[in-house]
Amino acid sequence: MFALMPSVTRLLLILVFACSAALVQAQEQKVRSSGRSVDNGLIRMERQLNTAADLGPERVDSAFKLVESVLVWSMNNGVTALESRCYGVLGRLFTQQDQCDLATGYFEKCIEMHPDASSSVVVDAELDAALCMVRMKRYLDARTSLEALKEHVEGTKLDDRVPVINALVARILAEIGEISRANVLLEQSAELARNAGNKEAEIASNVQRGGYLFRANKKSEGMGVLKQAWAATDSIVLPEKRYKSKLDIAETMKEVGEYKEAQNFREELQQELNGTDPYTSLSNQLELADVQRLADDKSSALSTFNKVLGELPANSDDPRFLDLRTLALKNLSQTHLEVGNVQAAQRYLNEYISAMELADREKKRKLEANLGLFSSLNADVQRIRLLEKDREINGKRIELLQVQDEARAAQLFSRNAIILTLVVALVLLGGLLIYRQRARHKEQLAARLIELRSLRAQMNPHFIFNALNAVNHYIAVHDERRSNQYLTDLSGLMRKVLTYSELEFIELEDEVELLQQYLRLEYDRFQEKFTYRFHVDDSLLNAGLRVPPMLVQPFIENAIWHGLRHREGMGELTVELKYVGGHIAFTITDDGIGRARSAEIKRGSTQGTRSKGISNARNRIALVNQLYRTQVTLEITDAKSDGTGTRVHFELPKTLNDVR
Repeated sequence: MFALMPSVTRLLLILVFACSAALVQAQEQKVRSSGRSVDNGLIRMERQLNTAADLGPERVDSAFKLVESVLVWSMNNGVTALESRCYGVLGRLFTQQDQCDLATGYFEKCIEMHPDASSSVVVDAELDAALCMVRMKRYLDARTSLEALKEHVEGTKLDDRVPVINALVARILAEIGEISRANVLLEQSAELARNAGNKEAEIASNVQRGGYLFRANKKSEGMGVLKQAWAATDSIVLPEKRYKSKLDIAETMKEVGEYKEAQNFREELQQELNGTDPYTSLSNQLELADVQRLADDKSSALSTFNKVLGELPANSDDPRFLDLRTLALKNLSQTHLEVGNVQAAQRYLNEYISAMELADREKKRKLEANLGLFSSLNADVQRIRLLEKDREINGKRIELLQVQDEARAAQLFSRNAIILTLVVALVLLGGLLIYRQRARHKEQLAARLIELRSLRAQMNPHFIFNALNAVNHYIAVHDERRSNQYLTDLSGLMRKVLTYSELEFIELEDEVELLQQYLRLEYDRFQEKFTYRFHVDDSLLNAGLRVPPMLVQPFIENAIWHGLRHREGMGELTVELKYVGGHIAFTITDDGIGRARSAEIKRGSTQGTRSKGISNARNRIALVNQLYRTQVTLEITDAKSDGTGTRVHFELPKTLNDVR
């Protein structure tokens, strides 16, 4: 047949085929290039997130900025696993800032969002969330979560987390007075770590057990366990992990009151640290001086404190070294005060105040230089800490005044001044506590408002995507007239949707008009599938009532797309708005295939996913209830006893209209 065509026609066909092949090849190349671009971006973002996670508490502002950019990228590119990791890192950053209530929320987001429930990211987030519960003294919740997690990871590739889980459970048992059970659990944990060749975890379990033995008045046994743990640290290959284990043992010795042994351990460790990381070495010397002071070796303590001051880097703006300087000056003042040298104590206290103000200014400067999505929250935390440090300074001044008052007992004026200063300090403390509570409430409210706006913003792309599917249908069946008409109607509806999604509440009449316009568009497409009835009580109209925008539309859409569209024959959809007992009641009823049958169809579909619109609507209802302390109720039931049809009913209190 091709041979019978005229030569000009054959030439045109050949050109058309060649152009088509070139276009297909160019499109494939574009897809491959786009895929490589996303892959390269994912690698870069994962590295950036790892960097944020590794930054220390002194650079938390920079860490927040890094996480922010990774979070935005993962949302824009739909990389759910990376977005989940971002929430986990945010939770750990807030934990570092002692904001465990905020941290717990981000850990829950990480666990809920990650596509693989058995992933190490999810397991570590559950561990971190349990640690926050322990810090907030929610022992029952933490223990329940940890026991479930332990059962989940035992016998899997993540069973190396079991010693960590046991350590947290043991801590809970010790806090509630069950020290013997805690020690049994730690012995089991040490044996598991030993069998797995995890020397660091074995030592950590024994150190914790040694401390608990002291608390149980088994001093000699506890001392033996801690000394064995100290000897075992030499088998840890990595220097940083070996130093950390030894520092934990020395700190435990100090906590249980064995100051001489703690001093010996610190001195031995210092010989290893000489010539290594300056910060770790100076921190250990500072702790050495403190245990010398506690062991009543004041002259050695003063000498070591002065040695630390002399070895600190001059003019360093590193917050870690600035903190070491302030701590050394504070302890020098305290030690001189204990030996009765009031003048020296006053001098070092003044230097401590100046050094602390310098450190706080430097931290504030770095915070303000790295403003980002979360930096304002962190700045509030830092300001609260500044107030706490001011209170500490006032306490030191009071202590000096007390010493001077004992030397001049006859001076009635000094005693009155001390009483007055104490009253002022108590008033300041009360004011600080009130301010801190209000600041935390504002932070939580701001976070919930951001989340509510995010959910409203997600409705736009979801709604537009479904609407464009309808336009695509008309184009596919070559119905140009209906395509143009549908696009005209849709553009008007989309303009309203985009406008209303920026508002917290809209007039009820505007919401009714939007729903009726949406129903007309859907009926225009599926008129062979259903009829509809839209009824509004006259008492609701022109009554000045307001409702959250686009809250009803996802349920109407769900009824049409997942109920009536799959029904055999003509169906019916009813939307009713009534005023019932001080509430605005919305009822959406359909006689479609029902929820059970719809779920089966979704599971059998290769593209079956959970309804994003319904999920967002539920989350918005929950957030509206939290933010405005109201009770918007939602009830979804089968319309008929045989499981067909669906009835959605929810009520908005009229008091919601008083919110401005």
